[in-house]
Amino acid sequence: MARTIIALLALLALGAAALYADEPSDVIPPTNDRRAGPDWWSLQPIQHRSLPAVRDAKWAREPIDAFILAKLESQGLAPNPQADKRTLIRRVTFDLIGLPPTPAEVDAFVNDDLPDAYAKLVDRLLDSPHYGEQWARHWLDVVRFGESEGFEHNRPRPFAWRYRDWVVAAFNEDEPYDRFVRDQIAGDALSPGDPTALIATTYFNCGSYDSLGLTKGTDAMIEVTRLDHVEDVVGNLGQTFLGLTVNCARCHDHKFDPIHQKEYYQLAAALAGVGVGQRETLAESNAAAIQERRQVIAKRLADVYLRMQPLDGSIRERLGEAARIKAGQGASDAQNRAKAAMRAASETKAIAEAVAEEAGGASDKEGKHRLEKAREAEKKSAEEASKAEAAEIAAEKALAQLLQIGPARSVSVAQVLSEMPASDRPAYDPLLVEASNLEAGEQLLAGGAAHAVVSSSPATVHVLMHGDFRRPGETVGPRGLTAVAGLPPDLELPADAPDGPRRAKLAEWITDPRNPLPARVIVNRLWHYHFGAGLVRTPNDFGFNGGHPSHPELLDYLATQLMSHGWSLKFVQRMIVMSAAYQQSSAVGPSANSDPDNRLVWRRAPMRLQAESLRDAMLFVSGALNPQMGGPGYHDHEHHFKDDDDFYEPKDVSGPEFDRRSIYRTWNRAGVDPFLETMDCPDPSVATPARSVTTTPLQALSMLNGVLSTRLSAAFAKRVEREAGSDAGKQVETGYRLSFGRLPLAAERGPARKFVSEFGLQQLCLILFNSSEFLYVD
Repeated sequence: MARTIIALLALLALGAAALYADEPSDVIPPTNDRRAGPDWWSLQPIQHRSLPAVRDAKWAREPIDAFILAKLESQGLAPNPQADKRTLIRRVTFDLIGLPPTPAEVDAFVNDDLPDAYAKLVDRLLDSPHYGEQWARHWLDVVRFGESEGFEHNRPRPFAWRYRDWVVAAFNEDEPYDRFVRDQIAGDALSPGDPTALIATTYFNCGSYDSLGLTKGTDAMIEVTRLDHVEDVVGNLGQTFLGLTVNCARCHDHKFDPIHQKEYYQLAAALAGVGVGQRETLAESNAAAIQERRQVIAKRLADVYLRMQPLDGSIRERLGEAARIKAGQGASDAQNRAKAAMRAASETKAIAEAVAEEAGGASDKEGKHRLEKAREAEKKSAEEASKAEAAEIAAEKALAQLLQIGPARSVSVAQVLSEMPASDRPAYDPLLVEASNLEAGEQLLAGGAAHAVVSSSPATVHVLMHGDFRRPGETVGPRGLTAVAGLPPDLELPADAPDGPRRAKLAEWITDPRNPLPARVIVNRLWHYHFGAGLVRTPNDFGFNGGHPSHPELLDYLATQLMSHGWSLKFVQRMIVMSAAYQQSSAVGPSANSDPDNRLVWRRAPMRLQAESLRDAMLFVSGALNPQMGGPGYHDHEHHFKDDDDFYEPKDVSGPEFDRRSIYRTWNRAGVDPFLETMDCPDPSVATPARSVTTTPLQALSMLNGVLSTRLSAAFAKRVEREAGSDAGKQVETGYRLSFGRLPLAAERGPARKFVSEFGLQQLCLILFNSSEFLYVD
């Protein structure tokens, strides 16, 4: 029996060896039915595509539409008619800024009969600071952004918010996508002295980090953990920017894509000097240029503060004066405590000296005991005095900072909003967005700690046979991928090149206009978020196991347009949302019989709000949203430290400090917000190029009975009462307009009024939150 088992194990071992046997390292065959070759579609140069001929040329609004319509006509299908204007404004507003339009915005658009009404709407949304918040959230999904390390220790990353703010600003400023990529890979090397470029390299510290596994255990365990971390970094870089699962070649040549195992280690060598930690982002080497940028922001801020003053000035003065008095009293109290502690220390020291003199050279036990106790008391008293003195210094410093900033300006936004009349908020909130957006930019330029890349001397990288660190093969240096047609893989680096130049050359190779992957991958991501599915339905995988593009010519056309217009993402997005394809209704028509998955884009399918947009919309409609941008995030958890590990326990929070947009939540890899998690918000420990959308009983219970829904439906009811008065009919109209951007239908009015009279306005507001029309965007 034992021999039989040994024989079976031997056969299994031989099978595993055959499975992972090295393929020929110099030749990968052309594409066949089992794997991709060097001729695979995504690796070929981008082609300049001419617009195809179509029969219904009047339907097209953008060149995009010709590609869509040509494919539909070839299959005997027709596109849907255009959606109505109320549907369009709700759709494009949620898509571009992640918030619903106000009733006033809906009315203005519906009543604007000029031919450029929709174009003006799109331009306004693209220029909104909220645009960056919405699209930064999508990007943070892809790079698995988290504000703690994960694993056992799960240490917090208190300065990770700077990267989040940098991403928001990059989208708002329409930073060219090729520069956006280069900054994240090598911003510190390509733009030394620019604090924002250094903050961008936090990209490498977005993922999980096993600090315990990298420091504890045997040497072998530590090395395996280190190599796993390298795979995570290389894997995310390959999937995020190139759409290739390069990490699958760690143990052997890629089984499905034309990527050699050696090439995985060459990419790893390009990143061999990347370390994890904190760096200061002070811009001493480029101080003049940074100072000039800060002065521009300061002038603009002064103007905004002046416009805000009539609305928040009296509140800030009153609260600021109270803070000044409290801080002054605190400094005075600290000074008194310090003086008392120093007097006590002086007295204790005198007693100790007297006891020592009395004890003299006594050798008796009692004398030694008295002397020991006196010395202990002296030491303890001195420590207390030192602590009191430190507290005094801290209190005086806080008071000085308060006076320097000005008591009024030191008052937090949350404090101001908690005191401000609701009637002032419509005028104040846009100014708050403008001011906080500028303040966020100033914070990035001002310097400070960031979890940016920490350079070290690159370690020697070997190809590991079967991925086993105990079987090192040949030494390799930094290099790109051979299979990318038209772009040499050589990074032209000496063997001993330091970390900065390695990353800089890799960044330049990735964003080289001859590299067809980055442009194709990012325009496909844009299409994915606007239509609910990409032209390639696997946004992170353009390899053999990924999907084929439904419209390959359109994908290349979009990529070409991106590069020829300065890598402007906003330019491509404007084309997408201005197209007739995007403006189609979501109705199910005859085309559904031939194309039930809408691969040919004969309609714009309904999309459920993502978890964060749903929470933000509930806050916005209820009037509770604090629109302050940037800065450290809010904490909806309790942070505990026990047995050298960090724990995060979710807690319910409310009030202006916490009622900010969900992107400003502190995204720890534990203590997940129960509401967001229930509504399919992804785990930040893994990259999420496409979110799951589920429908579960728990979601319905959370929306009907959850703490958040209950609290915000009460706030919603109070807002409706303020705006509509006590008349039930007007309350119903106001609730519908705020929720859906429309008046209730004739069949809805009577039942809604009856419902209010029987169950109350808050319950109607709760029902509106739970309606499909609120949860889904047509």
